[in-house]
Amino acid sequence: MRRAWPIGLALAAGAAQAAPLRSAVLDDFRDTSAWQASASDQVRASLRRDDDGSLCLDYDFAGVSGYAVMRRALPMDWPARFDLTARLKGSGATNDLQFKLVDTSGDNVWWVNRPNTTLPATLTKTKFRSRHVQFAWGPTADKSLRRTQYIEFVIAAGRDGGKGALCVARLSLQERAPDPPAWPAARVTFTAGRTAFDFGLLREFNGVALQWPASAKALDYDLQASDDGRVWRRLRRVRGSDGGLDALYLPESEARHLRVLLRSGNARPQLTLKSAADWPDFNRVLATLAADAPRGELPRAFVGQQNYWTLVGVDGGGERSALLSEDGALEVGRGGYSLEPTVRLDDGKHVSWADVKVTHTLREDRLPLPTVRWTHAAFGLDVEAAADGPRDAPQLLGRYTVHNRGTRSQRFTLQLALRPWQVNPPQQFLSTPGGASQVRALSWDGLGLAVDGRAPLRFTVMPQSVAGLPFDGGLGLAALQAAAQPAAAKFALRDPQTHASALLQWSFTLAPGASHTVGVVAPLGRTPATAATPEQLQARFDATAAHWRERLSRVTVQLPGDGARIADTLATSLAHMLMSRDGPALRPGTRSYARTWIRDGAMMVAGLLRLGEADAAREFADWYAGFVFASGKVPCCVDQRGADPVVENDSHGQYLYAVAEVLRHTRDAAWAEKHWPTVQRVVAWMEALRQSERTAAKRTPARAHFFGLMPPSIRQEGNSDKPANS
Repeated sequence: MRRAWPIGLALAAGAAQAAPLRSAVLDDFRDTSAWQASASDQVRASLRRDDDGSLCLDYDFAGVSGYAVMRRALPMDWPARFDLTARLKGSGATNDLQFKLVDTSGDNVWWVNRPNTTLPATLTKTKFRSRHVQFAWGPTADKSLRRTQYIEFVIAAGRDGGKGALCVARLSLQERAPDPPAWPAARVTFTAGRTAFDFGLLREFNGVALQWPASAKALDYDLQASDDGRVWRRLRRVRGSDGGLDALYLPESEARHLRVLLRSGNARPQLTLKSAADWPDFNRVLATLAADAPRGELPRAFVGQQNYWTLVGVDGGGERSALLSEDGALEVGRGGYSLEPTVRLDDGKHVSWADVKVTHTLREDRLPLPTVRWTHAAFGLDVEAAADGPRDAPQLLGRYTVHNRGTRSQRFTLQLALRPWQVNPPQQFLSTPGGASQVRALSWDGLGLAVDGRAPLRFTVMPQSVAGLPFDGGLGLAALQAAAQPAAAKFALRDPQTHASALLQWSFTLAPGASHTVGVVAPLGRTPATAATPEQLQARFDATAAHWRERLSRVTVQLPGDGARIADTLATSLAHMLMSRDGPALRPGTRSYARTWIRDGAMMVAGLLRLGEADAAREFADWYAGFVFASGKVPCCVDQRGADPVVENDSHGQYLYAVAEVLRHTRDAAWAEKHWPTVQRVVAWMEALRQSERTAAKRTPARAHFFGLMPPSIRQEGNSDKPANS
């Protein structure tokens, strides 16, 4: 290994300002003996030197979840601001790339985590900026990155798992000057159709907010950047902007000069740079637009309000489910787009969730067929949702009924907007990050609306007009309405920014007390949606209700008076357990908690058995047994990547409890006999763990009360920072 300068970087603040910025080659990988490979349970990992001089970590997840690590000791005192550069390549499937820094204790970890990364096939420069490095976990009170002892490159099982290689070459560090206390104001110059901004210094930014004059419409322009004012590069090409506020998301950008080049006209925009702190992700871009838009045109979650929702699905459908928000928006599939209703009155006013009183009901107070009801002085709107079909190809049923609450005939327009965001709000981040959802392409064939080439949505009544707009065309209802064309006209668009919107409109005149209903059927799997007439859709709603009525009545709970509400809640909870499970896999949720914890699963097994769902409980125990490690260790969690290797020592007993509960309720000895070899393996593992705590070295006054118990392990609740006894 060659070093261009001493590894210690800690400097007093005053000295740091005077000292030159440091640079170093931390490892050129000529000598790879300092590196070691390791892996989690049943994952294989090894190191080899490649012909191009890189060090490669070969990994094979062998059907389980987990990680493979290449690590070396490299004591470092870190400057406040730096760029860490490595040359990376890889082969194999798409997985999580992680770079970790670990302190001397081994308990405190800082990391850069890049989920579902496809590595380049040839060595490519990859930069980790100091702001990318986040505190990951550990008990330390001071979470600032100051000094670490080890560095690691990690491949963790992501979307695909499988096997492959991660190769690293030339790891170097460049200290960067701190940002000035205040950035100088940009010098702005304008010539015909060209507005230029000189910031005086090289600036990092994640995007640009352009505010156009009120009169500026239908704008076509390019945003260009330069470091020296002579050589320019295009950052964004915008066509068809509706003016107002344009939010251009440009992550990891850097420049001193920017300029806006209009293809026609002389409008002059105001420009604001958005830092990584301002716009860390696209959800913050949407929040900026939501703050600028009329209230109600974007979901309440983007303006900082709590957003509640309920699940719509079939038994075992799991992720192939929908969400209905408290305001009447439907999310079509996990991580999918939303369908949002508004009503336009005959005076042209748009009425959204922000302008009405909203109430919520379930059919028969317990069946998982929810309704959101809007009450306005002029009208009422009922948004109903259900799902039917097999668990591997369910379909979402939606129904929108407008009631005239006035004393005269009125004309209404039901508007249904397809939006590039989820009902699952941006505040959710585990497993399925909420908020923005990509809509890359839209097409209308005169009969249905297709998203990203998938099977189209079908309607019981054809809309009179349809519109589609790319993200740069604007998110406002006015922009979408202006783009509307007769439904007989077909269209197809592809959005370079991958966040397109659509609008469908149905206009009708209603007498006092009359109503009009529009239904939609959307595929939640790959099977095309089945077209339905209004009568057929009604029959499907009724059949779904009949199915759940029978399913939730296998055990009857009768309570006096208001206690009936408790019985209804119990029945609805059972429905949610069944809808949330993915096939046999019991899960506490379908979005952020779309994973199976044996702890939660064992508790649900107990509930299912008591409510007459022995088959569902038995299916889960059979399924989870297949993920027990060869050692007898029971994984705390299983998801689409396989068994999680994280040590949680209550997991083993939870599996045994689930098996015992099924046997106790069903008396199925033949079934229990099939589980017996796995049960014995798990018990042996538990006993080995217990004996490991019964050594003389563990018999100390400080640990006397833990003697013979399970070894310390983590739990999400309260001691995930460091293993502890619980």
